[in-house]
Amino acid sequence: MKDQNSDKNVKSRPVPEAVRSSKYGGHKKKSTNNNSLNSEAANFKGLGFRIGRDGAKIYEKTIDKLALYTSTQFKNGSDVVVCLRKEEYVKTEVPVLSDDPTENDKYVWQYEMNDYLKTEKTLKGNLKNLYTVIISLCNEEVKSQVKALENFRDFDTKLDSMTLLKEIKKSYTPEAVTIYTSNIIRQWLTSILWTCDKKDIRTSKTSGTNIYQ
Repeated sequence: MKDQNSDKNVKSRPVPEAVRSSKYGGHKKKSTNNNSLNSEAANFKGLGFRIGRDGAKIYEKTIDKLALYTSTQFKNGSDVVVCLRKEEYVKTEVPVLSDDPTENDKYVWQYEMNDYLKTEKTLKGNLKNLYTVIISLCNEEVKSQVKALENFRDFDTKLDSMTLLKEIKKSYTPEAVTIYTSNIIRQWLTSILWTCDKKDIRTSKTSGTNIYQ
């Protein structure tokens, strides 16, 4: 006969914590948001939208990288790539019903039309998601210029990524680059003059001379 007290001598094992499950069952993976964000940042390392001598070249490389990114990360990403190349919203081709359709033609057209509407909805959603990606690739100066535009609030509210891209590209015109360079030189000269003035004031205080006499 089995000793009823034998179980007391057995060392108790730690009870594992309950495994969290998803809505449909199965194990729930740990969050990998940080890893995915780091991976996406690495994809655009050395790229982005910024004003400068090499700004236009980097712009083109960034667009190429965005095209690759959207084609692999977005559903129906090839439609987004077409818009990126054209730098404007490009609708997918609308199905056309023949003049004297058969019942089968009508059925096929209705099927294609439903698919078209789903594709357009996906494309519009993708382009809105792309807006945040594009704005995150702008440096502070480009962001400031974009936010200073009269129509910024309009396309920012709509998350219009193609309008945003057009406005960014305007920063790379020869006139814009010239203005940017002039501002940098002006800031540099102002900084030098301010430094010289501070040195003169210190010298005058040390020697007791009034430089403004």
